[in-house]
Amino acid sequence: MQLNNQIFQADCGVGRNTHFQTTFANSVRFGYNYENVDNNQGAKALVPEAGDTSLGTFPGRTAPQVFIGSVTFPGRGRRRVSLFLSLNTFQIYDDAFVNKGTHTIKFGLAVERMELEIKALSDPNGIFKFNNLQAFLRKSARPVSRGNCQ
Repeated sequence: MQLNNQIFQADCGVGRNTHFQTTFANSVRFGYNYENVDNNQGAKALVPEAGDTSLGTFPGRTAPQVFIGSVTFPGRGRRRVSLFLSLNTFQIYDDAFVNKGTHTIKFGLAVERMELEIKALSDPNGIFKFNNLQAFLRKSARPVSRGNCQ
């Protein structure tokens, strides 16, 4: 399975410098940053059968991972953890400068707000465990993961 990572980022900043006297200046800045990341998205199956969603137990998904006793059938398609990240940050800075002779004193304020949203899909196709072959034939599975799909 080929993986696809999509990243989008946008930045914006505005600032203003004001000199009140030769000994006093003020600088105000505002910034905004937005990032959106979609990691490990299945782009295309290398083997066409691996992308067959008719083999899946959930709509639109490929075959799940199946354990029968100590034998593992890895399933098809996307099994990696998929991460969806969205980050918004807002920044405000206000700095003042006081000049006295050859000395400069800077004091100010910095405020940042970060809003992070994370969604992780672990094993989105599902994992099913059967104690033995008889349990598999009776269809008595112990679902370990039912696929936390979007």
